[in-house]
Amino acid sequence: MIFEFNEQQKMLQKMVREFAEQEIAPGVMERDEKEEFSRELLDKAGDLGLTGICFPEAYGGSDGDYISYIIASEEIARVDDCVATGFSASVSLCAFPIYNYGTEAQKQKYLMPLATGQKLGQPIWFYLFVFPLAVQLSFNTVLAGGKSKNVGFMISLVYH
Repeated sequence: MIFEFNEQQKMLQKMVREFAEQEIAPGVMERDEKEEFSRELLDKAGDLGLTGICFPEAYGGSDGDYISYIIASEEIARVDDCVATGFSASVSLCAFPIYNYGTEAQKQKYLMPLATGQKLGQPIWFYLFVFPLAVQLSFNTVLAGGKSKNVGFMISLVYH
């Protein structure tokens, strides 16, 4: 199967690549070394319509398709995977379920600020599963003397 982007998708790819190289690339190593996340960069992505790229204009989106979302994600990830992960989590893991399964009231209240980039979404399961798992795996690595041998792990979902 031969697959090619249409002209609109090619223009989007060029625009996002330029945005990533001009706005995201500067400071990528510094942010990485300091373990910082730049909300400002996602605000700029929102200003370009990227945070609502695959949602209808009626909900604050850019009326693009899912292929366009993938193109944007890929171009951002070429430069900074941290920004790409924040972007992807907000769009596909948080906003997309609201769009697909939410009521009209929920779409108006929650999807519109996500699609316009006013809000950054993070799915709750990220905190309930990934964070405790990462903490426990890190703890087990310390117990193993810094060696990455399997000493077993337990996932705790208890928060204080």
